[in-house]
Amino acid sequence: MGSKKIFSLYNQLWNKGLLKTPLNIMIGGNIGTGKSTFAHLLTEHLRHINVLPTGIIRSVLQSLNLQDRAPELYGYSYQLGQLVDEPSLSESEKAVIGFERQLAVVDRAVRKILEFSRTEGQQYILDGNHVVARTIVDLQDKFNLVGVFFQTSNVEQYRKNISGPTHQRQLTPEEFEIVRTVHGHIISEAVKYGFPVFEYNEQDKALQYVASQVAIIIERSNGLP
Repeated sequence: MGSKKIFSLYNQLWNKGLLKTPLNIMIGGNIGTGKSTFAHLLTEHLRHINVLPTGIIRSVLQSLNLQDRAPELYGYSYQLGQLVDEPSLSESEKAVIGFERQLAVVDRAVRKILEFSRTEGQQYILDGNHVVARTIVDLQDKFNLVGVFFQTSNVEQYRKNISGPTHQRQLTPEEFEIVRTVHGHIISEAVKYGFPVFEYNEQDKALQYVASQVAIIIERSNGLP
């Protein structure tokens, strides 16, 4: 069964109320790797699903935390090393520590959203650099989760993507290297846990993978072929 037919079948089953657990798709990777493009592509195939970038979640959390209580919420990943007082570490190493601190806060909110999804019967596409493999693995038995990750392995293409129309971000060479380090941190964990990692321009291949996982969910939920 092709991807379009799988998604169409899922939409039909969901519309008829034959699927009891909502579908949530989590798209990970750092900026400039095609996550938002893929999220938009998915909405062309899946109905009744909402896109929620984790960057928006972080922005909302900022309104609930004073900056002196949760300084890790204020700043992009390449700036977070400034919060780590470890002179023996490189700026990239400190940025990874700072990112993990920010992730710990945002991840709690991501988990709450997944709980909300189940209790309210709503479906979400969560995309952003705060989508990490360990969370998906931790919650896969509890929710209908599909996890997929994106990268841009070509350095010059990555630099171009970051400064392109979807981000318009001009980074210094030092900031760019920090972004690459944080991105490598995210992707290495995804590989460790066995998640597929697609290049920024492999949207169709990623779509086929998600469809294959949706087919498994359909079969598991309804015993359908």
